[in-house]
Amino acid sequence: MNSEKVSRKEVLPGFIAIITLAVIVYIAMELSAEKIADNQFIYSFGDLIGRNIEGGPMGGFLWFLTDLTEGCFTVSVLGTVFMCIVVPFTAILERKKSPMAGTGVDGNGRNFSAMFIAAFVSILLSQIIYGRGEWFEKYGFIPTFSALLVSQTMITCYGKSLKKVITSIIIGAVVPFPICFMLMAYVTIPLGLPGFISVSLGLIITIPIVHKIVMLLPWMKEKENIPEAVSETDDVSAPYKPNSFFIHRVFGDVGELVIWGSSWSIIAMYIGSIITWILNPNHPVYGANNLSTLIFCQICTGALSVFIYYPSWKKDGWAFTFPGIVFISAIVNTYINSWLVIIPSMLIGAIVFPPLVQRILKVFKYDGSYPAIGLIHLSVFRGRLLSFISLRRCFKNNKIQYL
Repeated sequence: MNSEKVSRKEVLPGFIAIITLAVIVYIAMELSAEKIADNQFIYSFGDLIGRNIEGGPMGGFLWFLTDLTEGCFTVSVLGTVFMCIVVPFTAILERKKSPMAGTGVDGNGRNFSAMFIAAFVSILLSQIIYGRGEWFEKYGFIPTFSALLVSQTMITCYGKSLKKVITSIIIGAVVPFPICFMLMAYVTIPLGLPGFISVSLGLIITIPIVHKIVMLLPWMKEKENIPEAVSETDDVSAPYKPNSFFIHRVFGDVGELVIWGSSWSIIAMYIGSIITWILNPNHPVYGANNLSTLIFCQICTGALSVFIYYPSWKKDGWAFTFPGIVFISAIVNTYINSWLVIIPSMLIGAIVFPPLVQRILKVFKYDGSYPAIGLIHLSVFRGRLLSFISLRRCFKNNKIQYL
């Protein structure tokens, strides 16, 4: 652990630069919104749902592509394509300890091939098993992307041998969906709760079940030499550049939402999503036409959180600054985008969630023997539920509206 005193001033230029970038992108997109409002050069999200209601391989394939960016809430085909083209190169750069790697893939360069394959195959299997047209018609959404989260975290936790990868794919494809789906159909929708709560609560329930299953499988308990993730602040292959670290860390935190934690791939995802938005504003972000607000809130919340907890990043090599991005993304995708909601939600996401996650991990005496994603989502679920209850009081006074 680094015991030297850390000043946030050393990343202040990076903080100002990335906030400025977020503002410029937001203003540019808002000014362009009216000009592209009628563009339909690519299908809308509503068209995608219609194709899946009708059935057929093309609709299923397009849903598979959007699933890969659903964790980041952009839900964009071109965003997925751009992200998936770039992320393998960042894994290679990380393995080579290149100073150009950015955040790499969060120290998982040696595991990345297994993670990448598991993500793709588990989502495809989940969609083949559960992708029923009548469910698309009734709910307009099915949580098949939960397979990506579970399968990849299993590999980072239990290992990447062939048996373990196959097991992670099967468990990831089969187990989380019915739990998340049942919660969505019989809890969150009847109670009028936002759909994202069903996924968070579903992961909280799924991870202990998965761990119990794993403990019954002898090959999953075999020890492997899993390389430990290396902090960007501890990389001795190149001089430490605080502002470069800061900017990449903000984008890398958005990348944590799909487990990879890759700064370059998220920049590529944003570029692809913006191109998709230009082609049809009703394509990305579930057709909500609020991509500009989502990108702005994700970057600003991440920047504020990394800036506040930069001493922890510098001293300890890690801080849970990404759960706040999950929180603000869910808020943006649930409520009419009023600054009355957005500003306090960004502050809550940036300030409250890092110590909240640390506290919950401590309460549960987390020792790394099972995926931490369940406890992280427990933290996010608590914050989301409390915020939802508070915001719902505003609904009764007609101050805030759902999307």
